[in-house]
Amino acid sequence: MNPFFTLIARLLSPRLMLWADPTTSRVGPTSQADGSYTQNRSGKTGDQIVSQAHALGMHVVGATMIPRAGSILWTPVMEAYRQQINLTIRQGTVYDQVVDFGQIVSAGGAAPLMTPAYDCGDHVHPSVAGLAAMGTWADNNPVVSLFTPTLILGVPLFDIAFVGVVRVVTGRVHSIAEWLAYTGKDHIHHRFTALGLTRPQSVLLIYFISATFGLSAMLLENASSREAILVLLQAACVLAIVAVLESVGRGRPD
Repeated sequence: MNPFFTLIARLLSPRLMLWADPTTSRVGPTSQADGSYTQNRSGKTGDQIVSQAHALGMHVVGATMIPRAGSILWTPVMEAYRQQINLTIRQGTVYDQVVDFGQIVSAGGAAPLMTPAYDCGDHVHPSVAGLAAMGTWADNNPVVSLFTPTLILGVPLFDIAFVGVVRVVTGRVHSIAEWLAYTGKDHIHHRFTALGLTRPQSVLLIYFISATFGLSAMLLENASSREAILVLLQAACVLAIVAVLESVGRGRPD
C-alpha cells in the first residue's frame, strides 16, 4: 500500500471512510466483438482494498454508481457494467456499509435516468441539488438539499456569476462562445489584488469567506425555517460585501 495513504489512514482511523466500487476499474469495461464485455482489472481489487483498509482499522463504505443514460458517451455495455457493479455492492458482502447513490438520484422507471432536478444537464454529473441529496443532511428537506452545497461552493459560484454578468453588461462578450473563450483579470482574486492586497492576503481572505459559508452550511442541517432564512440572509450580506469590494477593485487599473 502507498506509504502516504498508510500514514493518513493511521492518523485518521477509525473514522476514515473509503469509497470505492468492487473493481476500482479506472477506464470501465472493455466491449468485445460479440457484444459482451470484460473488466479491465481483476474483480479482487476491491476485496484487496477492503482488506487493507480493515487492517488499518478503517470502516469501508461502498457507494453505488449513479445512472447516466441520456449521455452521448453512455453505452448499453457501460450500463450493463453499472448494473453488475451496483448489484454486487447492494448485496453487502464486500463493504461494511452501503450507500445507494444510484437509487437516491434515480428518476425511476425503465430508463436508467437521473431525476431532472438532480441532473446538471449532461446526464453524467449530478447538479448541486443532486450532490446535496446524496448527503445525509438533505433527507426530506429540499431547502437544505439545494442550499447546503450552494453555500459550500458559494465563492466560486458567485465569482462565475458575477464576472459573467459584468462581462455581458460592459459589452466585453456578446455570445456564449466569447464568454467561454474570454480571459481576463476580473475574477475575485484579481479584484482583491487591485484593492492593494498581496496575493497571499487575497487567498487568505477567500479562504475566510469560504469558511464562513461552510459554517453556515453546517448550521442548515438542523435549522428551523426561520433559522435557515437568517443563515441565507447572512450569506447574502457577505456576498453583497464581496460584490462591493469587487466593484471598487474593478474600477482600479490592473
